[in-house]
Amino acid sequence: MIPSPSKSSVPQNGSNCGYTFHLGERYVVYAYATPGGQLTTNMCSGTKLAVDAAADLAFLKEIGTGKPRGVRVFGHVRRVEDDLTSSGSRNYGGVAGARVHVAGAGASREGTTGDDGNYDFRDLPPGTYKVTVTPPKGLGLSGPPLPPAQHHPRESTVTLTNPSECAEIWTWPRTASGRSVRWTAHF
Repeated sequence: MIPSPSKSSVPQNGSNCGYTFHLGERYVVYAYATPGGQLTTNMCSGTKLAVDAAADLAFLKEIGTGKPRGVRVFGHVRRVEDDLTSSGSRNYGGVAGARVHVAGAGASREGTTGDDGNYDFRDLPPGTYKVTVTPPKGLGLSGPPLPPAQHHPRESTVTLTNPSECAEIWTWPRTASGRSVRWTAHF
């Protein structure tokens, strides 16, 4: 974690890769070194406000105190709907009560998302895991008859071979009307 920046980020070419820093805020920043040694980041890095990073900080504290006990699969289930009045989308926030199942050769765990829509499975043996998210009643993941590019996979597979690795998975269900959802995974 770094102290508050001395100035806000300035968009380049009308874009700042999806993240704007504000004076007076504290952040957890995921960065990597370029070949020249300069630290850089991008919109897929997991950077977030420190107040929203409790799970990240706990994981970093764990690996900072010694050898990690296993890999970690965590994620977020957020409801996003089309807003027909603005032709945009509306983010309703975390989805509580979504069932999450993580299964692999070394372990199998099941749980539900908390009120904030987050889940976190720690101390799994390294290996390949299938992660299945089932939204609560009234929400669904899209599929046919929508075009394949708009289908939302019910399952995703992640392979974590090093005990300090983790996979972050985002799931965006919508009301069970067959409309599209978005899905991404960060490794």
